Amino acid sequence: MKDNMLPVLAKLSPDLVIFEGMNVGAGIAANVLGIPTVAFSIGMAQGLIEFIDAAALGYHREAWTSRDRPTPAESSSFAGRLIDPTPPSLLEFSGGEHTSRIPIRPVAYGDTGGSLPSWLAGPAARPRVYLTLGTVSFGAVDVLQRAITEIAALDLDVLVAVGPDGDPAAFAPSRPMCTSRDSLRRHRFSDWSTWSSTMAGTAPCSARSPPAFHS
Repeated sequence: MKDNMLPVLAKLSPDLVIFEGMNVGAGIAANVLGIPTVAFSIGMAQGLIEFIDAAALGYHREAWTSRDRPTPAESSSFAGRLIDPTPPSLLEFSGGEHTSRIPIRPVAYGDTGGSLPSWLAGPAARPRVYLTLGTVSFGAVDVLQRAITEIAALDLDVLVAVGPDGDPAAFAPSRPMCTSRDSLRRHRFSDWSTWSSTMAGTAPCSARSPPAFHS
């Protein structure tokens, strides 16, 4: 990809190149040409991005040396800064000791044509947690089920994204449920861009307060 990007960037001479942090072709080309860069991270990937940058530098070192350009240091990134949505509480697990971050808090897109059920639209009695595998892992029932089982013991309401084709009926808390609330209720949102679908259930009897599970 860098070979395709080098002539494009040389012709356009942009003031800044923004690229996806794990797709480094544009970052390499911009670095070779001395164009400032910023990368965007998918979150909790700083350490992986540094690993990819180091490997790519080893494979493409000639891109700099053939143009008499100084080669970046082994510990440096192709991006001057990293736009990073990782929550502050999770930074210790994301690696990337040499990464200069620009923290952001993404806001999910939601079409105004969607609707929320009353239990979600109303005020929360306790913390709500959104459990999702992102946009590329829908259908991973076993993974989501394990996560639901682990979260079940916490004093939380949990919203689980199962995707536009996901079936909320495929999920159920796998531990004994208290009877102080409905054992399970399910709802499919009319608009995928709003939330997709929802499943609600109670926590194990050992929990301080039974959480509701929503997917």
